[in-house]
Amino acid sequence: MEWRTTMLNSQEFEDDHRRNTEQRREMIKRWAEYVRTHDDSE
Repeated sequence: MEWRTTMLNSQEFEDDHRRNTEQRREMIKRWAEYVRTHDDSE
């Protein structure tokens, strides 16, 4: 991944950060659901 800090203004950075946070939250939600439905206790 290439950082373009000089090209990004703070608003764009905030939007990217919020999008990344939402994607991460979505992944965690899916993972939690997967773990709940696929219980492989070791």
